[in-house]
Amino acid sequence: MPFYEKTLAIINPNLLPRTPEIKAIIKSSGLAVIRERRVQLRKDQAVHFFSQQQQPTDRLQKANSVDDDDDVKRDLKAFLDSMTSGPIDVLIIAGFDAVHRWLELIGQADPEILRREQTNCINVLFGDGVHGSSDLRAASREIRFFFPDTLFRSGLWPRKRQGVLVTDCESFAFKRARYDV
Repeated sequence: MPFYEKTLAIINPNLLPRTPEIKAIIKSSGLAVIRERRVQLRKDQAVHFFSQQQQPTDRLQKANSVDDDDDVKRDLKAFLDSMTSGPIDVLIIAGFDAVHRWLELIGQADPEILRREQTNCINVLFGDGVHGSSDLRAASREIRFFFPDTLFRSGLWPRKRQGVLVTDCESFAFKRARYDV
């Protein structure tokens, strides 16, 4: 059963002119952009944000400071350079099963799969330049990074859903529904 979720989307500097089109795709898919912000990340902020992702911090810091031929370091350095080369748009996207649906809209990272199977995804339409949270826990952490004033409530969902982002209105509606039954 899909749950109402919130996830984070990042639009890299190279795709900023396409932000209205990307937001239209999000809306037409049944998801909603509930908050957005344009920010300019410094290198240390980008390293901190992306060190919380799947790569260990030391690899990101090395990628930021070492120019050698290692493919991973070069790719990470290029990624950090891209994210800090100009402002980025950061969006909170909401809807049922939002994390999974946003990742589907982005498309696979593998270019061969994209060209064969996912011809209408953002990565095919506009090129690689968007990020999506990998799961609910990552979405919660990433949203807090860019929107620290966002309210998080725990205990409103089944145990495995604790910590899911909800607004005060959702909190009230959930409590009321629980007591009205």
